[in-house]
Amino acid sequence: MSNALLLVPALGLLVLAFWRVRGRATAGWPALWMSLIFVALSVFGYPAWSWSKSSLGAGLPSDALVVSFADSVGVRALLVASMAASAIACLMPRGFRVDGAGGQHRSSDQPARSVSSEMAWWVAGLSALVFVCWCLGQGPSLLIREVYLDTDGIQILLRATTPGGTLAAMATTATLFLCHDRRPRNVLFVLTVVWFMSLLAIGTRGAVTIPVMAGLMIIARGRHDPMYRRPMFLAGGVLIGVAILTFGWVIEARYGTHGLLFLPRVIFGGKVTAMTDDPSAIARSVRQVVASVAASYPIVDHSVIAGVPMNIQIQNANPLLGSGNSAELERYFPWDWVPLSFAGTWYGAAGILGQLGVFGVFAAVPCMLYRLLDAGPFAPYRHAGTVAALMLAFLSVQYSSRLCWRFFWVLLVACALVSVFNWLVARSSTGAMAEGWTRTMRLFRMHLYRRTWY
Repeated sequence: MSNALLLVPALGLLVLAFWRVRGRATAGWPALWMSLIFVALSVFGYPAWSWSKSSLGAGLPSDALVVSFADSVGVRALLVASMAASAIACLMPRGFRVDGAGGQHRSSDQPARSVSSEMAWWVAGLSALVFVCWCLGQGPSLLIREVYLDTDGIQILLRATTPGGTLAAMATTATLFLCHDRRPRNVLFVLTVVWFMSLLAIGTRGAVTIPVMAGLMIIARGRHDPMYRRPMFLAGGVLIGVAILTFGWVIEARYGTHGLLFLPRVIFGGKVTAMTDDPSAIARSVRQVVASVAASYPIVDHSVIAGVPMNIQIQNANPLLGSGNSAELERYFPWDWVPLSFAGTWYGAAGILGQLGVFGVFAAVPCMLYRLLDAGPFAPYRHAGTVAALMLAFLSVQYSSRLCWRFFWVLLVACALVSVFNWLVARSSTGAMAEGWTRTMRLFRMHLYRRTWY
């Protein structure tokens, strides 16, 4: 079957999934967004890469081999993955939300848009703990680093916090806008700034997620506040522009001496001056952002024909730290700093059925997280499932199997923890939904001294 014919059922399933999710209160939004990412990359990846590849915004050189939509085997891998995600979005049932007395309500009920101060303090504490572990993993090179990704810290902490650091920064940013208590908000603001500066200092694209998250939170808040809608939309757009500028800083940091001590040189260096003196520099930064994403198109295509054995990718699914194979086995030859794409290598090894199975599971887990978050005291964080689906889709088209599997296991653990807290809230005899988190902590302390739950 040609790629054009394969696009027809992929688009059909995507439209059907949108109709199902839009018309019913289901948890299928994460899978729908994942499917949309795969379809958009397969259709617009070739022209986007051709337009932006000379901007030096991607690690892949501009002379890498790339083929058109009709001849690309990577397009097939992306479209099959899209169909798997769309099918999961169609099959998602309607969700329920539980209250403190164990009652159930349809998830179409309007959830809370704010979090309690106690939950905000917990998020701040966990974020600070993850940040300390992340700094220990980065080592002293966090201050001064000559080569990008040249770390000298504790490797096991570095591997454990590679996806967790960015997730903690995003959760901190989201909680900053969801909490209305001044004291925890001040702490969350400081943590957000510290995370942003640290991620930017090491030249990782994870720094871009913080202004993007802040901008989206402000825009979402403006949708529900007619009086300040336009100013909030404007502020959100400004933060999205800051995210584009941040990507330029990230690229500049990678090609020179960087670190926290050199952060002022990166921020107030040539990038800001160039944008002030030459308006075309802004368009160049946009092209760099597009190139960073569109590079997935040739990477997926090459990954399908790279011939990475299935046993290597299955062994990398082991959740234990340090148990995976060498990363050198999944590299884009001759540019060994570019990892192969899991969406391509898995399709090349497992075929259509394997692609449908794995990416069906990849789409189902964020939907399950969305449903579980919406069903308990974490309802304001329910869109974390959608963010997780977008990140998993991005990782699967730009990174190798080990990182994708690691992030997948992080999501499974998150689902298990949220399930436990929801069960504790449902077991409480009295109390409203808004008091669920406080009652859960109280019941947990009581369980240390009693054998039964009240």
